[in-house]
Parts: sequence; structure tokens; C-alpha cells
Amino acid sequence: MAHVENSVIIGVICAHTITTVFYFLEKSLGKDMARAHIARLLTIFDVAAVSQLL
Repeated sequence: MAHVENSVIIGVICAHTITTVFYFLEKSLGKDMARAHIARLLTIFDVAAVSQLL
């Protein structure tokens, strides 16, 4: 993740990964903290559409 944050590489995550990660974060940390962590991820990674070719 450090390489993505430092623009050494481009980080891409699948669109459906966001909902999965949110689900687990919400169960562990609560809705507000889960949203904060997802917001942080979205500032670091690009989101690939489910049908997008990489």
C-alpha cells in the first residue's frame, strides 16, 4: 500500500471489494469508523468497474 500512496504504482481494487470490506469493518468497528476507513481507501485506490478490463 505504501507504493500506491507514494505513486510508485497505481492501486486498483474491484468495485465489489468496497462493499465486502465495508461489511467486515462495520461488524468490527461500527458504521462511522467503517465509512471513515472506506473513504481513506478511496483516496488511495482507483476503483475498477466489475466489467472493466485491466
